[in-house]
Amino acid sequence: MDLPYTPDDGALYWDHAYQTGRTRWHREQVHAILVNHYDKLNPDGKVRKVLVTMCGMSEDMNWLADRGLQVVGVDLSLQALTSFMSRDGWKWTECPAPKLGPDAKLFTRDDGKIKLYCGDVLNFSSDLEGNFSAIYDCSSIHNLAKSSRERMAHILKEVLTPHGRILLDAVEYDLKMLELDDLNIDAPVPPPYSITLEDMRNLFEPECSIDLVETHIETILCKRETNFKCYLIVKE
Repeated sequence: MDLPYTPDDGALYWDHAYQTGRTRWHREQVHAILVNHYDKLNPDGKVRKVLVTMCGMSEDMNWLADRGLQVVGVDLSLQALTSFMSRDGWKWTECPAPKLGPDAKLFTRDDGKIKLYCGDVLNFSSDLEGNFSAIYDCSSIHNLAKSSRERMAHILKEVLTPHGRILLDAVEYDLKMLELDDLNIDAPVPPPYSITLEDMRNLFEPECSIDLVETHIETILCKRETNFKCYLIVKE
């Protein structure tokens, strides 16, 4: 498959995916795992701020903001963030975000409930927004190769407060599937990479506990039924 960019091209790859409609992972509705397990992410109702990693143009951010949380989203794709802001109906202000990178930008919704950083999430730190008691990672960590996943996990643990929680959804599939001749794909795979429970433990233990809270079936990968695992990660 001949595409002009690869995942190594970063923003160019993801912007091209959004521009050409190769966004099979995107949902027009709020993700069911967020609705079903929000009480696990915010069990006592005291969460005031949530980090959404590799947020894209997810409607989940509006859903979280509607529940009184300040939402901080981070994504490499300006195309995705622009699409989200254009349909949101609010006015936004833009300013540089040099702590995230030389070309990074910060967009803030007029009511202050949503802040969107356009830049590499692997440069994110508590220097930008302090610490978070809740993080929502919906199908993003599996888009990173092993070394980047390890760096991502380190960042999430660094910005998470003690006893803070992460709700994380990731795909797990048999790698032999990629050897089939009849794969129905619009871009080379991986990403996404298959993430197992052992992978999750290697990424987050011993600083955090990990519980599998749901397994659900999706057909967004090669249009084949594939297991997605939703985990609750709690920092000790």
